[in-house]
Amino acid sequence: MPSVIFQEYRDSLRLTKYPFVDTASLTCTDSSLTLPAEVFCDASIYIPGAVAPVYIQKLTNNSSGLSITVTDYSKQYLATGEINPRSDSIVLLNPSGQQVGLIVASTDLTYFTSIPKGEYEFTPKATAFVPRCVVPLEDVGVTSIGVKDGTQLYGDVWLVGRDGVVLRYMEDEGEEENPNKVIRIDIVGDPLFKRADEEFEPPKFIQTINGSSANDYGDFRIVVDEKDDILRIDNSPEGITIYAAGV
Repeated sequence: MPSVIFQEYRDSLRLTKYPFVDTASLTCTDSSLTLPAEVFCDASIYIPGAVAPVYIQKLTNNSSGLSITVTDYSKQYLATGEINPRSDSIVLLNPSGQQVGLIVASTDLTYFTSIPKGEYEFTPKATAFVPRCVVPLEDVGVTSIGVKDGTQLYGDVWLVGRDGVVLRYMEDEGEEENPNKVIRIDIVGDPLFKRADEEFEPPKFIQTINGSSANDYGDFRIVVDEKDDILRIDNSPEGITIYAAGV
């Protein structure tokens, strides 16, 4: 049996629908299920970016178990929680697996085992939480990073750029007093990627021409001294073509 603390606080709210608003009907859209007002005694929900009202959108009972879905008015931010009948609370997780809330039961959650199999949907008017139970948090942008195997990384994460990927931490254009701090990712490619091939042969470059070396930029300049000279020098796909005009 779970321990109960602050019994006086719970008793003071016994005649209300707390943590739901007093006008909440607690009845699903098809009127097939009405949640008892006393099933929950408290809640704390902190979904980043959520727009009031925050409410229970769906209650599901299927072969996978019992679960509850909480969302906001825009339905862009969701949180789900598994219902364990032997527990006295429901932990809410966002799609990335981060905890974003907690709903506390009055005693335990055995009531939900009596609910027939199915999916029960609710409207904001039916199951809206009181503002006291919702902690407003700004949607800060990236909250986690997904990898190929489906794992979501959050908290302290190291990003390392390799094989032509360059990462830069910078301040994006925003408010002068509070600029946006971002990580810029540039995929520039690896100019030396061919060297990783076992069959790669380094190119052989001209070192000197008739004993003359290249200039500071590595260039050889071959020009015709006289304008009336018949010697011509042109570029071609095969390289440099030197020939005599008219021959």
